Amino acid sequence: MFDTRVLPDWIDSYLEYVENTEPPKLFNKWVAISTVAAALQRKVYARFGTDLYFYPNMYIVLVGPSATQKSTSMKPARRLLQDIGVPITAEVITREALIRRFAKTESADISPESVVVINHSSLTVHSSELTVFLGFNNPQFLRDLCDFYDCPNQWQYETKTQGVDKLSNMYFNLVGASTAESLQQALSADAIGGGLTSRMIFIYAEQKDKVVPFHEITEEEKEMEKALLGDLRSIHRMMGGVQVSPEFRELYTGWSLETEENPPFLDERFHGYNGRRRNHLVKLAVISSASRGGSLILSAKDFERSLNWLVDAERDMQRALAGVGRSELAFLIAKVRMIIENFDRKNIPLKFTDILRRCMDDAPEPDLRKVVITLERVGEIKTERIKGSADWRIEVVVNE
Repeated sequence: MFDTRVLPDWIDSYLEYVENTEPPKLFNKWVAISTVAAALQRKVYARFGTDLYFYPNMYIVLVGPSATQKSTSMKPARRLLQDIGVPITAEVITREALIRRFAKTESADISPESVVVINHSSLTVHSSELTVFLGFNNPQFLRDLCDFYDCPNQWQYETKTQGVDKLSNMYFNLVGASTAESLQQALSADAIGGGLTSRMIFIYAEQKDKVVPFHEITEEEKEMEKALLGDLRSIHRMMGGVQVSPEFRELYTGWSLETEENPPFLDERFHGYNGRRRNHLVKLAVISSASRGGSLILSAKDFERSLNWLVDAERDMQRALAGVGRSELAFLIAKVRMIIENFDRKNIPLKFTDILRRCMDDAPEPDLRKVVITLERVGEIKTERIKGSADWRIEVVVNE
């Protein structure tokens, strides 16, 4: 058993701490999840079989329009991590600088219970402008991030002038923020589907949760911050392999078979995500267990909670990659869909000229007509020529 905790659950308590802030609750929740992952580093893991290790590092990407308070949601967690000494990267960093930064994180921690030394190089990215960190047209860096996700025991990088840099026992955790438009520019076709995006969990929100003109910190919030900081230090000191309870094993086995037969997405951009969904759940279960206490046991509660987290995120996950695709019209299709959805939500009649006005700076009229015709052919909308006009009336098709 590790240090005694003050709070019953770190993630739930963090959500109480940031309750009176503007970011969407979903952003705050996944920032909290990422924070526990950052604190655990490569010192805690789940072992399935002889050689299959699951480390709790996550690639979490907050996606939404401007002014959805993406970066605001990340600030309290970043401050807490800095206070307990977790290594965090700079916002903008080159591939070479990142590798050097990784090398400087190498440390040896001794388990207080088994007197076992755990060597690791653990690093977290906290990037409020993720696409700046990823760079543009940077496929090699994206491939590196794929390698880092798997927490390799050994990884080497050969330079032209300085020989070979070798890194051992890597652990790379990432939380970042972006708009859907910026993601489209930063992610290459190779990164979509089976590449980097299969390793990412995209958290999408359309608008901030509330308006808080002035937030004066209460005494209760100050006390909660102290408790969060103390318990996060306890989480940071955890180390060792988690035990899998019989209840978790039974639930996970049945669900694994079901999710293989019925994946959450048919969209080919999420084909790789479907294949890694079980990995995501195990990582989240380790995080859930660590958030609740220091028992290092995966329980039925951890399974159910992790699955709820995933399902909650998956509801709007496809919207995060709206416009990301091989078609030159992919982004335009996504924007027109958003316009149609907003008109439909407000129950306002929509005409083709409404779309034209909103997209006239993005594409010529013939391209917009192609988009509308495509959406009609796939059964998402229906159009009707307005009598005595060259305009069309557009309605959403409701599938019963």
